[in-house]
Amino acid sequence: MAQYSYDESGNMAATFALSVLVLILVPWTISVLSPKSRKHVNRKEGCTCAPCLENQQRLKKQMPRVTFRKSYVFLALGWAATAALVYKVINATPGESVLYDPFEILGIAREATEKEIKSHYKKLSKIYHPDKIKATAEETLEMIQDRFVKITKAYKALTDEVTRENWQKYNDPDGPQQTTVGIAIPQWVIDAQNNIYVLGVYAVVLLVGLPYLVYK
Repeated sequence: MAQYSYDESGNMAATFALSVLVLILVPWTISVLSPKSRKHVNRKEGCTCAPCLENQQRLKKQMPRVTFRKSYVFLALGWAATAALVYKVINATPGESVLYDPFEILGIAREATEKEIKSHYKKLSKIYHPDKIKATAEETLEMIQDRFVKITKAYKALTDEVTRENWQKYNDPDGPQQTTVGIAIPQWVIDAQNNIYVLGVYAVVLLVGLPYLVYK
């Protein structure tokens, strides 16, 4: 059975939003800045009287400028939001590694032989065994025991046949574990106290933004 967790820090949501923005902004920027988009096709005017020619020239000067300026403003805002998201993603606090690495836990080289691994484990046992360390305010007995359990599991993952097979197949020395699925939605989005605000945003986007976009 899968266990679902929401994006508490907002890092996954920021990455998703960044991907969507880039997919929209890149072709839009190329379209707006392309020389072809700023060329106006010269057509033969049906009427060549002075008032009609003046009116056509006035429209040519006004309409393209307004459209170009609006596009530029939206592009600038979009790229500013993209830069902010890039900064957030780059400076996000990295989570724990999803790959189980017994060599890293033991602090031993990957080229080490089984004899060297056993010798190294004996040294660690003499240092980190719960009977060798006294609990303190900074390091409780539970923390000491958990650390030694991790060291023992890492040692077995490299020396015990069954444990090693579990590590290689399931990335865990204890065998298959409960699946955890991360959802790129911040927790505050689904909180009951924020329902009215989330629904308000949906209403504005669907009832105002979408009809306006279709109209334009």
